[in-house]
Amino acid sequence: MEAFLGRPGWLDVGRCRRSVLVCVRAGTSLRSFGAERGWSVGLKEVCGAVKEGLYQTSNKVRRAGLDALLGGTADDKTNASGDSVKALDVVANDLFVDALGRCEFVNMIASEEEDDVVVKEDPNEDGYAVVFDPLDGSSNIAACIPTGTIFGVYKTTGSGPDQALQLGSKLALAGYCLYSAATILVLSDGSGTFAFTLDSETGDFVLTHPNIKVPQSGSSYSVNDGRFHDWPTGLQQYITDIKNGRGRTGRKYDTKYICSLVADVHYVLFRGGIAMNPRAHLRLVYEGNPIAFIVENAGGAASTGVGRILEVEPTKPHHRLPIFVGSRLDIEELESYDDKGGVRQMHNPGYKY
Repeated sequence: MEAFLGRPGWLDVGRCRRSVLVCVRAGTSLRSFGAERGWSVGLKEVCGAVKEGLYQTSNKVRRAGLDALLGGTADDKTNASGDSVKALDVVANDLFVDALGRCEFVNMIASEEEDDVVVKEDPNEDGYAVVFDPLDGSSNIAACIPTGTIFGVYKTTGSGPDQALQLGSKLALAGYCLYSAATILVLSDGSGTFAFTLDSETGDFVLTHPNIKVPQSGSSYSVNDGRFHDWPTGLQQYITDIKNGRGRTGRKYDTKYICSLVADVHYVLFRGGIAMNPRAHLRLVYEGNPIAFIVENAGGAASTGVGRILEVEPTKPHHRLPIFVGSRLDIEELESYDDKGGVRQMHNPGYKY
């Protein structure tokens, strides 16, 4: 926290939140991309600070085994959400706090690993609030399963911590970074969704997937089937129907489940289908809103099971809710099953988060 103390080709994307001309040329660096999109100086600087955190975290993930960062913390720490904190969670959080704290345009941060919103003493009138989950899926690190970082950026119009708890629809920028065979940054500024690949030789993120579009329907779903018998009857019926080819598409859906939100969503973003956690477990501020913003701007949909995630007002930094994201037609079909016994699991029958 010390870093915050005392520191002063072209395509018309008309279907997204705002209609603008966007650069879709592969090979563009992240910084050049922001300049060509007309981002403000402040937003470009904030994105640069986030990029630094992503680059450093990617290196730490790759060296986790060598640096003895595969296990938990020495004191078995839990975060404000009650989740067990891994050693690499702490390292990643510190890297982002440091990188963001050195950016003059970051007025406040909210992290899954911090109890409360942290506000800079001397806010910039052209500044931003940055919310982030520094390492999603960290429990998978020891098995070398993909993990990621999720973040969102809001323009601040005041100095109170509530500026980090805005509606997801007001995001200026949202993204996630997938640490896997390659390090992939997927982001949206409200007009399209784009993916950049980290060039490890230069340290630059380079545009490799311009203007991503989620297929309107898919043939797979991502959820922990082991908890089927704890689900409400509507969700049980939905999964049973699509597995057996009795859904809208007539296809028999199969399971693609990694238990890492970034990895599960990344698959759906490119292949279609639906990724979900029906429990009120995932965080709206750090996970739900940024992911929903990315998916919607790629033509997909993001739902609580009964409505749009981006329209949910956060009540606190660690606000939890069910999340269903993916292909628009699959999400619409899923929501229709709420009348058949519900699709949201609003209780915890004894298993630990």
